[in-house]
Amino acid sequence: TSMSEKKNLRILLVQQLFPAYRIPVFCRLAAHPDVDLTLIHGTALGRAPGEKGLQNVAEPMPFPVVTGPIRNVGFGTKALLWFNEATDLARSGQFDVVIHNFATRWASLGRMCKVQRAKGGGFILWGIGLSQTPTPFLDRIRLRMVAQADATILYSNTARDRYAARGVPSNKLF
Repeated sequence: TSMSEKKNLRILLVQQLFPAYRIPVFCRLAAHPDVDLTLIHGTALGRAPGEKGLQNVAEPMPFPVVTGPIRNVGFGTKALLWFNEATDLARSGQFDVVIHNFATRWASLGRMCKVQRAKGGGFILWGIGLSQTPTPFLDRIRLRMVAQADATILYSNTARDRYAARGVPSNKLF
């Protein structure tokens, strides 16, 4: 296709929070001429008002930003996260790709992946990919999440190598 016929890649980025330190990354992605970025993030989830770096950004961005409540489901201090608003936005929008925050606490992640796949779109995980307190059970959950995704963006080669060693194709790990 010619440049004039080329369509922009419509990306929905799902995050638990929108802290200020992520502004440069999101703005750089949104500035790409072939990307239409929409960010959806949760409200503060009871974080202490003085917790530096983890307050949601409240200033205008050069891309659409949507917020919604993330519900805690479950187990007291080990609550899981459920984000209906993100799934509803993915279902109603025409996003080519959903990039979802990668953490085992996301109970709604599987549903989001199914919604995006049913529409023929891509699904990418983005996160650390490792736990400070690994357990075999959580490691199996992480591996299953990575196996379901079209790609996973990790913060380190250590995490990438760990998933590759457990059988995830290297061409799905970045």
